[in-house]
Amino acid sequence: MHRLHRLLAETADTYSVDLPGFGSTPKPDRRLSMADYAGFLRAALEQAGAGSCVLIGHSMGTQFAVEVARQQPGRFTQLVLMGPVVDSRRRTVARQAFDLTVDCLLFESPTSNLLVVTDYFRCGPRWSHRRPQAHRRDSGGV
Repeated sequence: MHRLHRLLAETADTYSVDLPGFGSTPKPDRRLSMADYAGFLRAALEQAGAGSCVLIGHSMGTQFAVEVARQQPGRFTQLVLMGPVVDSRRRTVARQAFDLTVDCLLFESPTSNLLVVTDYFRCGPRWSHRRPQAHRRDSGGV
């Protein structure tokens, strides 16, 4: 995402946000809902002074982006969803894990894979494996 951020920043104000439990942010002390993550993202955008803008979500962030856009439909000029993690063809954690493994082996760079694996281990297996189920339940399978 750093490379994409740099490219976008050449032509527009660009903000990258690590949500609680992702990237360099600490793991939350409680289970956060979709609304909690959306609220955090909304507050981060407001604190940065971002007005009407294009909102981009990547991986699990696609679900948070959809929720923020749903809550503030007039705020975003476009919504870009890159690599959503949950869809109707992959309803089980096992199927999602299998597809993630295939994607990592065939399509992702070693650097990207290292980041994903590091995040999973930092957050812990229980937290990492609860996320897809919680998102599917909160968002109705978006």
